[in-house]
Parts: sequence; C-alpha cells; structure tokens
Amino acid sequence: MSPSAEEEQRKIDKAVEEHLAAIQVLRYKRNCFASISRLPPEILSLIFSFVKLSYRINSLIWIQITHVSTHWRSVAIDSPTLWDDPPLENSQWMEEMLKRSKTAGLTITADLSKHPSRLRIAGLTVILRDHDARIQHLALANITYKRQEFLQNLPVSTPRLETLRLSSLLGRTRPEKICIPNTVLNNAENLRQLDISGFNVHWHCFPLSNITHLKLRDIACTARPTWTQFIDALAKMSKLESLYIESVLDPTVKLPADTTSGPIHLSRLQILTVKSPTTEVKMFFEHVTFPPNAIVHVTGCNDLGSQGTWERLKIKIGTRSFVGVYFHTGS
Repeated sequence: MSPSAEEEQRKIDKAVEEHLAAIQVLRYKRNCFASISRLPPEILSLIFSFVKLSYRINSLIWIQITHVSTHWRSVAIDSPTLWDDPPLENSQWMEEMLKRSKTAGLTITADLSKHPSRLRIAGLTVILRDHDARIQHLALANITYKRQEFLQNLPVSTPRLETLRLSSLLGRTRPEKICIPNTVLNNAENLRQLDISGFNVHWHCFPLSNITHLKLRDIACTARPTWTQFIDALAKMSKLESLYIESVLDPTVKLPADTTSGPIHLSRLQILTVKSPTTEVKMFFEHVTFPPNAIVHVTGCNDLGSQGTWERLKIKIGTRSFVGVYFHTGS
C-alpha cells in the first residue's frame, strides 16, 4: 500500500528541518570567520559596555545585542560587569541581572523624588537588605522627608562600597529635617568618593583614611562641624585628590587665634573648589596647604548674604602667597 499524502508531507517537512539545521550550522561556521567574531571575548565585552552606556536613558534596550548571534549572547552572559546595575523597577530583570552579575560589585542608582513607583521602592529595599555586601557604588538622589527611612535601611557594613552619593530634595530650605544616622556605613573601609548634599551629617563617623574625593554641600547651620572638627577630619584624608566644599563650617565658631597647630598639608590634592563666605575662605587658605600645581576654583560670598561688593583677600596656595586677590562677594 502506497504512503498517504500526510505521511509524504511529514517526510518532506522533516527533510526541510534537517536541511535548515545544516544551513544554520554552515552559517554559524561562516560567521566565525568574520572579523568581529574573531575578536577576543574581553574586547567584545568592552564594545558591549559602550553600547550599554549609549542607551543609559533606557537601560534595557542594549540587551538586544544578545539576540544577534549565539556567540554574542554567550560573551555577554559571561561578562558579569555588564549586569552590575539591575533595574529596580523591573523585578524580573532585576533578579536575572543579579544572577548574571555573579559576584561583581553592584552599581545602584535611585531617584526618590516626590512619587517614586512602588516597584522602585520595593527593588531598592531588596538590594539594601539582601545584597548590601555587593554594593560598590550607591547613589540615592532627591530624598524627601517622607523617604528618609531609606537612610535607616542603609547597612552598617558595606565592605565593597567605593562611591556614596546622597542628596536631599529639600536643599537649603529644610535640611535640618533629615539626618544620616551615625549607626550606618560604619564599616566601609574601601570608601573612596563621598558626596553629601542637603543633610545633617555625622560625617566624621565615615571611614576617612581612603577618601580620595570629598564633596560637601548644603549642610544646615546647626549641623555644620567646627573648624577644629573639620581640620581634624582633613588630617585623616592623606589620599585626598579632589575637595569640594560649599558653606560647610560653623560660622559662629572660629579657630583660636593662639593655636599652635601647623597647617594641614594635602600632598595629593589636584582639584580644589571652595564656595563659601569670605571668612571661611580666608580660614581655609590660612590653615590648609597643597601642591602648587593643584587646580583651584574659589567663589566668595558675602558673610551676611547681602548684595555683595569686591573684597581684597590675602591667601596662600601651596607655598605661594597672594596678596590683593579679589573675589566678588555678591550674588
């Protein structure tokens, strides 16, 4: 009995599938000779990182490159640093990226202004609670009074933390309402970059010996350190390379005139930015020295905050003294 039409079709379909599979294998072998397919995985992974960076606004679009070929997908999945910034608002991809990043340090960024989504809040909570030991770079922006509980959720120990950026949405209007607890981040010996804006900060509680970049802004007057506290902290930052301060000292407490302590020398400082009342500017340059080739930016403002004039200052930069340097002290 001759085979039915259906059986003949099945045989043909099977033969077509076998031929297509063979063609796919041949295409894969042919693609292996393409220049980009012969790149070392390390170089290809670096190219993928540049693609990812170009899609920073929509952080998941770059994943489309993993669909180009089996080789590309294999290289991407085997590159943990490509998956080190899990999207907090996408729980499925956050979990997948946490797996693919393996033991790589995590980069966590969250904007908490006004009405952050419930998913973002939940994702950030999971990271801070369950993956704190892996956090390498942490940036929480525009923290409002209602969201200050996240400061309490910051872990005590973050052994891999290198960068910490915290900013308050309140700025100078009500900075006294938010305070970074002195019970968090006490064990962060690898902390290199510290950027704090708009908070009451027990910043002397942070490990300071390895700080290379320090930025302090918008600290409430009631929470500002005295000059002695500030200079003692600077003395511990022997590796400091970049310093930015903006009205951070207590204006009511002056350094004793008869002090015998010598100036603090920041031997590695490369960039200095000071935006402060002229009294604070004078005190800083009288008691802090640094290499003469450091790049210095100074903005003086009127101590009383009124419409300014030009004021004549005498300052010392490194080993060089300058007399008759003028700063505009108005707004």
